Amino acid sequence: MRYSRIYRTMMNMGLMFAFFLIISSFVHSQNAVVSASLDSSSIKVGQQVMLRLSAEQDDKTILIWPVFSSHLSKEIEIVRQEKIDTTFSQDKRSIYYNQNLIITSFDSGVFTIPPFRFQYISYNDTFSVFTDSLQLFSATLPVDTLKGFHDITGPVDPPFGWDEIIGYIFIAFAILIAALLIYFYIQKRKNRKKHEPLSPQQPLIPAHVIALQSLQNLLEHKYWQKGEVKKYYSELTDIIRIYLHNRFDIDAIEMTTAEILHDVSFFHIHSDSIHSLSRLLSIADLVKFAKYLPDTHEHEQAYQKALSFVEQTADKSDQHDEINS
Repeated sequence: MRYSRIYRTMMNMGLMFAFFLIISSFVHSQNAVVSASLDSSSIKVGQQVMLRLSAEQDDKTILIWPVFSSHLSKEIEIVRQEKIDTTFSQDKRSIYYNQNLIITSFDSGVFTIPPFRFQYISYNDTFSVFTDSLQLFSATLPVDTLKGFHDITGPVDPPFGWDEIIGYIFIAFAILIAALLIYFYIQKRKNRKKHEPLSPQQPLIPAHVIALQSLQNLLEHKYWQKGEVKKYYSELTDIIRIYLHNRFDIDAIEMTTAEILHDVSFFHIHSDSIHSLSRLLSIADLVKFAKYLPDTHEHEQAYQKALSFVEQTADKSDQHDEINS
């Protein structure tokens, strides 16, 4: 009788623990909702179809978009990736993302598009959420086997005509004249350069030197200490966006946070640095668009994340240590 009571008590505790895990998982899953859909689930071989990815998150969540290669699977190829479109709800508490992928298949059969994995950060923990898998049917063109087979018609020589030859003569003459003009122009430029004095070239300022100097200037302005929090985060992220443009040659100035993280993932950057960049840009988005007000510790932490990201991703081959005055 005593062992029976102990067994029932342990069973009840186990059920309560399982129920807590299910409820906890459900609560976290509400922070980010993702989906994938096809414009058409049936195509002909080589025909293109649009795959739409959608995601929704709340203003306390940082969503990390999946990175794609040239293929979704062995049979399904990505023809083009469109930019990620970002919108906000009227109360600024929800953020919506959409991206279209143009895909095709050059094989016939029924193929499975595997689930897409999205990661998101909530309450300082990282979670994963997946879309449903999709089916794509790729069919070959139908062949009418009732019709007989015929030999391929041989080449037919077109009738000779002077009109066509005259056209080619004019084209050849025009190419010759253009080539002579280009030749004389190049010779003239060479002769001119022989007499022109060489002007010394100014050395280029490395991207990380510009960014570090800008961060120092931002620190001296003390924006958030004066209550100008939005201006502080705006200038902080502008410095990082300009640095990304100069360092990695990506158009980060005009990109959304999701698009920047997508492009940066193609470079050999440590995952901790990407995580710091993601956290910095997401907090700044919340301040600028959702009227989020971080505390003093978060202000200082955002600056340190920006400084650390620049120092860790600086071009080590560049020997410039300071800006030449």
